[in-house]
Amino acid sequence: MASFRFKFKNGEFYELFTLFFDRKDDCYKILTAKLGDFGHSANGKTLVHLEYDGKRHAIRDAASLWNVLEDFRLTSGPNYAIPIEFYEPSGVRFRLKDAEYCRRFSLKLNREDDAYKVLMNKLDQLGYKSNGRLLLCTENDGSRTVIEDCDSLWT
Repeated sequence: MASFRFKFKNGEFYELFTLFFDRKDDCYKILTAKLGDFGHSANGKTLVHLEYDGKRHAIRDAASLWNVLEDFRLTSGPNYAIPIEFYEPSGVRFRLKDAEYCRRFSLKLNREDDAYKVLMNKLDQLGYKSNGRLLLCTENDGSRTVIEDCDSLWT
């Protein structure tokens, strides 16, 4: 049996606690139950290990948690607390370029709603009217995609 220290990010604060796991235990269930005891439920969010460089590693089951535990022990040593948090994407980020000016904003979009209509309403609120112009998405490789409906927005 081994002990592991965790620090769970709760907003601006961290909650420190120690858990004891054995290889045969379902360590993921034990960890999520402990977080539930603290009043933190997953509710569709993903539990992640947050590395010091900002990268997040998803923890979805006992196997992925063991990978994080072993990797963290090798790189940081046994006395450090393993940072974890629930991750829920805050929204899709947009950068709208109009002539030389750019405006950045985030929207919370999901596939069940009419995401294109939500985007167009936001642009309307910001004072941008299409007036027959095309809405284009510039991809990472420099290519452009015309956004004209929900399907083209999600692809």
